[in-house]
Amino acid sequence: MVIPVSKGIVTLAIIAVTQLIVILLMYTKIGAVEADLAAVMTAQQIEEYRNKPAKVDTRTQLNRADDQLTEDRMRQIIREELAAQLAQQTGPAAPGDPVSAAGPRDPVEIERQREQVFQQLEYYTSVGRISDMEMQKLQIEIAKLDAAGRNEALRELVRAINSGRLEGRL
Repeated sequence: MVIPVSKGIVTLAIIAVTQLIVILLMYTKIGAVEADLAAVMTAQQIEEYRNKPAKVDTRTQLNRADDQLTEDRMRQIIREELAAQLAQQTGPAAPGDPVSAAGPRDPVEIERQREQVFQQLEYYTSVGRISDMEMQKLQIEIAKLDAAGRNEALRELVRAINSGRLEGRL
């Protein structure tokens, strides 16, 4: 028994197959463009990295294949970069600057700084927005905290941004 097939069904089948082929071709092309873009971006980043002056110890630490970026190492790099940025803006770091000083600090001062940072966080969260410059200043203040305070402040900052209570860029 032969079932008659109308021209409309055949036309729709041809259109569906054609669309499927076009979609597959587009998917392949997009994948190729993505790969090319990734290669170009990597080449550009490598070139920028080579042209950018960096501290010798940071460069050798990052280039070692067996050295993974741990949370503590990332914090150290961020502190170094923030200290360098602050030094460029205000001149050489003062000897009593908590970012550059490695000596013991007064617990009362640590708690005062912690409270100040959390008040700033609360203020920016209540406003709902933080500018890039304000974010940089806040990150510098967070970097001055002790390890536990930094963890807590960064966690709260990230929570506020991820939840949408605070609009800004880290």
